Amino acid sequence: MLSMESDDEMDIFEDSLGSLFGETKFAHGDTRKLFPYEISNTEVKVKDNTLYLKLPDVNGGEVYLMSHYIWNSSLLMAKQIENNIINVKGKKVLELGAGAGLPSLISCLNNAKEVVVSDYPDDIIVKNLEFNKKKNIPENLANKITVVGHAWGKNIEQLKSTGKEFEPFDIILCSDTLWMPDQHHSLLETLSKCLSHHQEDNSVPPTVYFFCGIHTGFITVDHFFRKSESMGFKWDLENVYKIVEDS
Repeated sequence: MLSMESDDEMDIFEDSLGSLFGETKFAHGDTRKLFPYEISNTEVKVKDNTLYLKLPDVNGGEVYLMSHYIWNSSLLMAKQIENNIINVKGKKVLELGAGAGLPSLISCLNNAKEVVVSDYPDDIIVKNLEFNKKKNIPENLANKITVVGHAWGKNIEQLKSTGKEFEPFDIILCSDTLWMPDQHHSLLETLSKCLSHHQEDNSVPPTVYFFCGIHTGFITVDHFFRKSESMGFKWDLENVYKIVEDS
């Protein structure tokens, strides 16, 4: 378990995120202020075309889960949902390890049928997701998105929209969820039980979308997909991206 002894050590760690691997900084945000995310292409518009995301202040708590950042993988996933590269319209969507919940919020604003946004069942993390939902989702859509605390591999019956029975999902969103190898089996347990096996004619089959930053490590990613294939999953590598910061 990662433990940060002081604010100074946390600052050193955060500053190092931009130089690890010689890459562009791959995590953003500050728990002391809202993170703005500008949207341009969702079906439902919001004030100033901007979402404002609070990050959970988990320092001294579940800090090792790294939910107190906005990761590049989450930003990229959200943008692909905006642009219908990941088409959520009319779909039942689940996000696992959601952090601040950005892809789920965009899914709701882009006319997903219903969205369940989940992360580890820590009170601070779950309440932060509730805050971001209330802050950014119009009241008339609030019943389409449900916040749930969920530990991978545990009871999936809780992963359901408010007032409804559990049903498998058409789309499952996972951004930067593979960096803990000891959790791979638990994650696959949840995926295997939550992904629908029903496909409409001529439609995209039920799909899990993974976006993984280079910091996860190629060996770790390869371990997950090999393990998942032994459980019957089939995968396609769609794209590899390099994110460059504006100068």
